[in-house]
Amino acid sequence: MHPTTTPPQQHNPRRARDFFGDAMVWILTAALFWPTAHWLVARTLASGQIQHAFIVLAFALFVLARDRGLGPVWRIGRLAYGHLVSAYLLMAVALLTHRPIFVLLAFCLLAAAVLFYIFGDGIRRLAWALIGTFAAFVGLIVIGPTLDWPLRAAAGRMAAWMLGVIGQNTGLSLMLQGEPKLILSVNDHIFEVASECNGFGLIGGSLLLALLLVIFRKIRWFDKLLALGVAALTGFILNAVRIVFICLLAPHVGDHYHLMHEAVGITLFGAGLVLVWWLITGLPERKIHPQIKPDKRGEALPL
Repeated sequence: MHPTTTPPQQHNPRRARDFFGDAMVWILTAALFWPTAHWLVARTLASGQIQHAFIVLAFALFVLARDRGLGPVWRIGRLAYGHLVSAYLLMAVALLTHRPIFVLLAFCLLAAAVLFYIFGDGIRRLAWALIGTFAAFVGLIVIGPTLDWPLRAAAGRMAAWMLGVIGQNTGLSLMLQGEPKLILSVNDHIFEVASECNGFGLIGGSLLLALLLVIFRKIRWFDKLLALGVAALTGFILNAVRIVFICLLAPHVGDHYHLMHEAVGITLFGAGLVLVWWLITGLPERKIHPQIKPDKRGEALPL
């Protein structure tokens, strides 16, 4: 028997050129979109609630990608190229019109191009679901500050009503000395409904997860809209329940208040996401019937 040897791998100059060309494209793109990326990261890190929404988005991407058995391709294919060119065109429109909205839309298209570059053109539905959800995430970052006080007031009223139903003596008032504060009194204890208590993280996370799933799954439009409404309502109610639990447990935990506060928040946040996932994945998907066309002899053949 003759010993076998593995032939040496030959250098592929075309592959090396493609890699170098891709690297130059992404370096140029990173330089162009760096200010937008820096702004998004800074706004995300500045808000714990926005961070929760981002964690939901990242975790859902991981779960769906793993479920579909996706692997990296690392190639600028047709869809990656098209979305990248569209991102550049929108950025040019933004520079000409001085409208930040076009910059954010361009960044969303760039995110789609990155996904198609990594996973290839075969993930259209998943990529569009993720990009639609990412666009909603960017929208949450933009509108978040304007929703703070309306959400605080709604959360305070709902929590006060729930506490009253179970026999607690409650009151809700606005303190205007210095910085305005929303005060919830429960029996002999006083609580501030702070910005972190407005439920934006829970509502936003539930909505993002629901949006990702309803775009990705082939369910009826009525079910999609219903799922989004239920997700938002679930986040709002669970945030009020979180406030109720904190108010009821506070007199019994002593110096461990902050630990209890975080434990209750994390538990209900996770419970809300699990509930939204369970509800939407349980919805029946539409059945796609195969198209039929006749052949030359008049017989119907399934496609």
